[in-house]
Amino acid sequence: MYTFEQLKEDVRKEAEALKIHATKEELNNLNYKLLDPYNHARCIYGMATGSCINQRAAYLVDKCAIRYFEDWADNADELDEQVTDKPNNSIELRTSESEYYPYSAIEAYIALPEAQNASLVSYLRGETDTLEL
Repeated sequence: MYTFEQLKEDVRKEAEALKIHATKEELNNLNYKLLDPYNHARCIYGMATGSCINQRAAYLVDKCAIRYFEDWADNADELDEQVTDKPNNSIELRTSESEYYPYSAIEAYIALPEAQNASLVSYLRGETDTLEL
């Protein structure tokens, strides 16, 4: 069973990878006050690259995501039903017009009421060395 603690660990790994693969400018585009997990331009990858449905965002997700989720969960109790293994052709899946549009652990996490989004954005921007989830 996939737990909220496992999600937080996947978010940590994805955040560490994002700090490596995203540019400083992309990370500085992040603003937790404007963060909206349901908006293609205001989710983490959307803010960083202008839209989470473009090749740059797809590249970053492919390089950074640990697992994918089929949809956003409304709460941590529903995560087990949604988690999937990361597909090998994730860039194609993220940018396609198909029904299947996987979300990374970070994107699933930021939609949860218990998410510590300010801490996540601060960590990604390099304002703190500690990621409190």
